[in-house]
Amino acid sequence: MYASGVLTVLVIILWELPFDSQSSVLFGGLLLIPGGIDGFTQLIGNRESTNRLRILTGILLGIGVVLFLFGSIEFLIDIN
Repeated sequence: MYASGVLTVLVIILWELPFDSQSSVLFGGLLLIPGGIDGFTQLIGNRESTNRLRILTGILLGIGVVLFLFGSIEFLIDIN
């Protein structure tokens, strides 16, 4: 999760990607859903996660958190 988050920050900053705050928050939020489903189904005891699934959901969570936060911060800054 942390490595994919750091890589996402570097890609956004170094490549100077065009950044739309609303679509970033929406896409970042969508990327958080698989990790939430995986964690919740483990919490209630339906199943046990595998390492491959944890890696996949961790990568998606890292990217999703960065996109969600970047979009939220940009949206808050643009309001004023």
